[in-house]
Amino acid sequence: MKRIILLLFMWPVLCSSQETPELWALQANQAYNENKFNAAITSFEKVIDAGYASEGIYFNLGNAYFKQNNFAAAILYYEKALRIDPSDENTRYNLQVARTKIPDKIDAVPPPFYLNAWNAARNLFSMRLWAIIIIVSLTLTLASIALFLMAQKRSRRKAGFWTASLFLILLCVSALLAYSRLYTLQHRREAIIFNPTVPVKSSPDEKSTDIFVIHEGTKVMIKDEIGDWYEIRIDNGNTGWVQRSVMQTIDN
Repeated sequence: MKRIILLLFMWPVLCSSQETPELWALQANQAYNENKFNAAITSFEKVIDAGYASEGIYFNLGNAYFKQNNFAAAILYYEKALRIDPSDENTRYNLQVARTKIPDKIDAVPPPFYLNAWNAARNLFSMRLWAIIIIVSLTLTLASIALFLMAQKRSRRKAGFWTASLFLILLCVSALLAYSRLYTLQHRREAIIFNPTVPVKSSPDEKSTDIFVIHEGTKVMIKDEIGDWYEIRIDNGNTGWVQRSVMQTIDN
């Protein structure tokens, strides 16, 4: 179980009887270690409701739901954790295990190789780490330009020029990947189905034709919405309409 970074020093929390997100996190960890998963879930959700969600909180909450055999909720929170840190191998592994427990095994349509490579590069790091890489690249680019401008010897000026060029390329690529990831987080809407069986309709109308069926735990992409209906697409490319109430969105 991942260690949750506390916001304040431990001693004041332990000495205080006032309920705080830090204390709820401690209670959640203790309950989880004692196999009291309902209590752990309650405490983790209090931390999230208080506005202190993190990749570690979502990961641990997903684990608690997994222990309760609530695989749809486990998948939801593993997906939320990956929205924050897509490079975390433990979360990815647990998500794959949880997906083996749900009814639907949908074969995804593979994207073109270049798009797949771009997506893999974009998801290498969290937004925080991408920001650090951009700042460091910019600093090194400016330092190299300064070396080029101030150096007296031709060899140093040449070294400054090529070093600045390399760091400028790194800066541009990092900025593009970071922007791509940010755009995806802000515009790609996904959700997890929470009803045991959901008929997907041909139009946003209860009386319309059922075109296929999906089950609890399946991830869908939200393409459009009309009233209480969402137009969704599943990994194999099939699309249709379902009611909003049958799913929970992954948005953090």
